[in-house]
Amino acid sequence: MAELSTNESYKSSSNNSPKYLAQSNPLYGCLRLTYSVLGTVYESILEMNGYEGIMITQYFNPNIRGTDYVQQTMRMRSSPRGIVILGYNPVYPGTSRKHPTYIPDNFFFQVRPNGDYIFAVMDDAGQLSPVEVNQCSRR
Repeated sequence: MAELSTNESYKSSSNNSPKYLAQSNPLYGCLRLTYSVLGTVYESILEMNGYEGIMITQYFNPNIRGTDYVQQTMRMRSSPRGIVILGYNPVYPGTSRKHPTYIPDNFFFQVRPNGDYIFAVMDDAGQLSPVEVNQCSRR
């Protein structure tokens, strides 16, 4: 899969830097996201195709006492404080069967005036937890 980019002419200064998300253009490509919520680590593959995409996540689900998988539709939106990527419709991957316990993920991205950036998972209360971001491996 090609690396995530906003258009063909954009050149990122670092292959692992998600700063390109600050542009308001549509996004295309694939990212590997790792984040933790209440001590549980989630590993996701986010594939964006414009302003929408699909994310598949694996995590330990204590209800089944094992690894579980979920697929979500993701939508990118601008906000006054940065960009949000909102998750919708968590289902079992490759099906339309709703996942019974998974709450959709929301991500927040912001480039600060000093050039630092924040990429975080955001809960419904607005609390942020950091997200590790990497490009997907090329096939």
